[in-house]
Amino acid sequence: MPARPLDYGTYVPPTSFPSFTKHGASLLPSTAAAPVSSSWLSSFASAIHARDIPCILDHLLPDAYWKDMLSLTWDFRAFQGQAAIRKFLEDRLALCEVRNVRLTDKLVPSVVKVGELSWVQASAEFDTKWGSASLVFRLVPYLPEPAEPAPNANGLPTEPDPEWCAFALFSNLDSLHGVIEQVGAHRVEHPPRKSWNALRAKELEFEQEGPTVLIIGGGHNGTMMAARLKYMGISCLIIEKEPRVGNQWRGRYSSLCTHDPVWFTQLPYLPFPSTWPTYTPADKLGDWLEAYASHLDLNVWLSSSLSSVTYSPEAKEWTAHIQRSEGTRELKAKHVVYAGGWNGVPYLPEVEGREEYEKAGGKVLHSSEYRDAKGFQGKKVVVIGAGVSAHDIAQDLINSGAGSVTLHQRSPTLVVSTRALRVLLNRSGFRQDGLPVDTADMLLHSFPMDIQKLTMAQSTKLLKDVDKDTLEGLDKKGFMLDDGPQGAGYLFLVLTRRGGYYFDVGASQLIIDGEISLKAGGEVSRLTPGVVHFTDNSTLPADVVVFATGFGAIKENLAQTFGEEFTAGLKDPWYLDEEGELRAVWRDSGQEGFWYMIGNLSYARFYSRRVALRES
Repeated sequence: MPARPLDYGTYVPPTSFPSFTKHGASLLPSTAAAPVSSSWLSSFASAIHARDIPCILDHLLPDAYWKDMLSLTWDFRAFQGQAAIRKFLEDRLALCEVRNVRLTDKLVPSVVKVGELSWVQASAEFDTKWGSASLVFRLVPYLPEPAEPAPNANGLPTEPDPEWCAFALFSNLDSLHGVIEQVGAHRVEHPPRKSWNALRAKELEFEQEGPTVLIIGGGHNGTMMAARLKYMGISCLIIEKEPRVGNQWRGRYSSLCTHDPVWFTQLPYLPFPSTWPTYTPADKLGDWLEAYASHLDLNVWLSSSLSSVTYSPEAKEWTAHIQRSEGTRELKAKHVVYAGGWNGVPYLPEVEGREEYEKAGGKVLHSSEYRDAKGFQGKKVVVIGAGVSAHDIAQDLINSGAGSVTLHQRSPTLVVSTRALRVLLNRSGFRQDGLPVDTADMLLHSFPMDIQKLTMAQSTKLLKDVDKDTLEGLDKKGFMLDDGPQGAGYLFLVLTRRGGYYFDVGASQLIIDGEISLKAGGEVSRLTPGVVHFTDNSTLPADVVVFATGFGAIKENLAQTFGEEFTAGLKDPWYLDEEGELRAVWRDSGQEGFWYMIGNLSYARFYSRRVALRES
C-alpha cells in the first residue's frame, strides 16, 4: 500500500532581510522603538497623503514586502520588491483614497528579536474611500551603497548613517464605512416590546425571505462565521446535519483535547471564562459551541441537509433546497459559505486480504471511526500512520488496556510538544497576561509567508531546544524526525501538506519507554488472518488495524451536493499560491458567491471577520 500522494502546494522560496547587525548597528533598547517608529511613520504618512510613490518607496527596502488584506486590493495579496509594490501603488493608492495615516496605541512600538533576526515593530491606522484599516510596519536600518563615499574634512571617505526602512508592511481592512458592528456601545439597546421567544422563532424560520448568507456546517467555523455576520447586521442561516451544534467535536475519539492553549482558541464576542482549562476536551468544546450558538442568537436549522443548490449568474443568487424533518424548504441567498471542515472522504486504502482477515475475526477501521478503546482490551493493535490522530489513538489504546500497540511510521514526522508550542505562542502574545486576542491575531497574520518561513525556521530551532530530550529519545528508537519544509517547522506542514506532524501530549514518551512499539519504514502489502504484512517482508501480529491515513479532498464532499460540474470550476482550497498566500480559502473560490470557511479555531476567529466584510 503506497503512501497516498498529496499536493504539497507551491513552497515559497526562502528569503532574507537585514537585521540590526547587517550594517553594524547594535540592537536598540526597547525605549528607542517609539521615537524610531514615530519618525518613520510621520515621513511615510506625508508621502502617502501626497501620493508620492517614489517617496513612499524611499521608505522601503529594495526587496521589501507589502501584504494586504482587503484594505487596498479587496483580496489577500503579497507584493515583493519595489517594482511590484510600485505597480500596486499606481493601481490602488489614488483609487482607494488613502488618508489620515496615524500612529495608534493598539500595538506598543517594540524591538523584536527572533533568533538571528531583529527589527522595530509598530502599528498605525488609516482610512480609505470604503473603510478603516490598520497598518503593521517593521523597520530595520539600511545603508544603500553609495556610488562614491563622500570625503570628510580631511579628504577621507566617510560612511553615512543607516536609514530606517520598512522590510515588511501589512495593511488590513478593519471595518467598512456604514457597517456598524453591534457590540459594546453599538449593541442593540431598545427592548423588543414583544415576546423574545416569538421574535426568535420568526427570525429562525425565514418565512418572508431567505438569508443573505447560507452557511453549510455548524462547527466552530460555521458558528463563528454566523456570529460575525449577525453582529454586522447581515442575515444568515446555518444548515447543520447533526441534531446538535458541536457534534463534530463530540463525535471524535473521546480522549481528544485541543492541542492549542485556551488563549489561542478563543471565540469572538464570548471568550472562555477564567476557569476554563488550558486545553479543552473535545466534548466540552462541543458543548461550548452549542451554548455559543444559543447565547448569540444564531439561526441554526438542525438535522437538516442540502438536497440541491444552484446558482443564477444573472440574479447573482443561490437557490437551495433544504431537507428538514418536517419536509423540504426552498430558500434563496446571495452567498453560500462552506464550513463543513477541511477533510473530504476518509481515505481507507484497499489492502489485499482484508476480507479474509475480517472473516477470521480481525477488525479494520479508519481513524475517523475510532471513538475509544472499548472492546480492544488485551488486543494486539497496529496503527498505520504517525500524525496527530495516529499518536493520540495509540496513546489512548495503550492507556486503556490494549495488549500491545505498534505505530507504523511510513515517512518522517515533525514532533513538537504542546509545552514547546506554548513557548512559541507566549512569544506571539497568546498568554495569560498577553496582548488582546485581536491584536495578537493581527500580528500573527501580518507576515508574508516567505518571511514567516524565516521566522518559523528560527523558532523551530527554539522549539527543538525545548524538546531536546524527547527528540533525542525518539531518534534512538528509530523514529524518523522532520523539521518541516526547508526547516520551517510545523506551520508550513499545516499550510502545504496538512499532515506530517504530531503535537506531543504524551505518546512520544510512551514510544521512548517502549510501551508503544514502533515500526518505521515500509508499506502495508497485505493482510492475512491475525497478521499485517509489509513490503520489506516484515510482519506484525494484529487483531485490530487502525488506518490513520488521512482524508480525501474537500471537493469530493461538495460534489455530492453541488455536482461535479460545479466543483470542477472551484479552485482547490488550502496550499500556497505564487505569492505565498493560501489559495481559495476565505477568498475567491472560483465561483461567485461561494466561500470556503475552513481551518482551526484561531483561523476561524480571524478570517470569519474578513469573509463577513466581503459579504457586507
